[in-house]
Amino acid sequence: LCNLGNVYVAQTRDREAIAVYEEAKRIMIVTLGPNYHIIAKTLDNLGNIYLVQAQYPEAIAAYEEAKRIK
Repeated sequence: LCNLGNVYVAQTRDREAIAVYEEAKRIMIVTLGPNYHIIAKTLDNLGNIYLVQAQYPEAIAAYEEAKRIK
């Protein structure tokens, strides 16, 4: 799913990318646990999209959660 999100980002389909990254995050948390390192990369991807969209509180939250996992 994360790769699909990456394609959506490349196509500037940010809303769809966010939805896919959120779904990937949810699945990873359920299957791998909340502190698995790959989840941090997905959170970084979400933060990047939010940053580009000037959704700063969401970007900060995603980056801080990724930092906690790393």
